[in-house]
Amino acid sequence: AQCHGPRANGRATATPLPRDEAANDMVGVSHTSPNDAKIEAYIAPQGDVDWFRFQLTQVADINVQLTSLPADYDLYLYDAGGSLLGASEQRGLREERIAAKDQPAGFYYVQIAGFAGAWQGTKPYQLRFKTNP
Repeated sequence: AQCHGPRANGRATATPLPRDEAANDMVGVSHTSPNDAKIEAYIAPQGDVDWFRFQLTQVADINVQLTSLPADYDLYLYDAGGSLLGASEQRGLREERIAAKDQPAGFYYVQIAGFAGAWQGTKPYQLRFKTNP
């Protein structure tokens, strides 16, 4: 059993893992994230998948970056209809990137998943969705 107070030896127990606020599927995304902003989130617990929604107001190039990886995560970009536009599946802690040229105005979805169950509940990854009209 875990103790949530100080232990007899005077050391405090570990604090609870951060709560992951990202949706776990495409239809569960409730808000549109800002473009060109650094988003920090966690893949936790094991098996967690994070989804984000972004919007283009005009035709633009899309660049998605997943950095500061604490575990082996993969990155996927989808259009509003659920069609996969790009995937980045680098091994290990290497940065993941997807570029999609001349995409029409509309909503786009980004999925982040741990490879082979990879997760890390104490160090966040960083996601950035950038556009170049």
